[in-house]
Amino acid sequence: NLYCSSTRIKETKIDKDFWLIEIPSCRKIKDSQYICGVFHFLSSHLKNTESIICHFNFVIDIAIVRKFKKEFGAKIMFTLHYTNWSFALGGDKNILVEEVLKRKSKKYKYVYKEFENERLFMKECDIIIAISKHSRKTIETIYNIETSKVQTIYNSIHINDTYNMEITQKKRLRAKYGFEKDSKIFIFIGRLDTIKGVNSLIDSFISAKKESPVPSKLIIAGDGNFQELMNAAYG
Repeated sequence: NLYCSSTRIKETKIDKDFWLIEIPSCRKIKDSQYICGVFHFLSSHLKNTESIICHFNFVIDIAIVRKFKKEFGAKIMFTLHYTNWSFALGGDKNILVEEVLKRKSKKYKYVYKEFENERLFMKECDIIIAISKHSRKTIETIYNIETSKVQTIYNSIHINDTYNMEITQKKRLRAKYGFEKDSKIFIFIGRLDTIKGVNSLIDSFISAKKESPVPSKLIIAGDGNFQELMNAAYG
């Protein structure tokens, strides 16, 4: 993990082949110097420099990717969890395509720079993992990444004993939380942010309930502004 809030490097051995390394941020040096230092630190921990795979979960300075490729012939894997332009534009792809990428306004100069950083970073990658069809389409059409480099792996859950609970247990849980035995239950789990479409989900759910005689419930779980969602749900 990079840019951690700790004051010193923390190394935790998870098992014989896996270490968790937390590297603190450093405001006293330039980001390029920080990345260079991270590269040399990680390189010193490599016992075998053959068949190295670097997996990134967010876009950082492209220099570290190029260093690993040049020095070790490393394969670069990247999982796209979010894009900076989505936060800046509220997920509005039309503004991105028609305003930002065509550079019609200076007010989007920073957004364009962020987009270019993401695009160049992905161009350097060997494999890019999208977590949804929507994300994959964005990677291929907006960032113009070759289809052969993109794979889709959906977010998953760990199946344990509670997943395969008995019918009687399910009935007890429904009764505990006030759900009718025949009601349909819809669940949203994620960050409570406009960009995630939670407000649109609530509006659609309310409309669907008015048109359908089937009892239904919507469960929303996550971090964010619950009061705003409560206002949207109950007016």
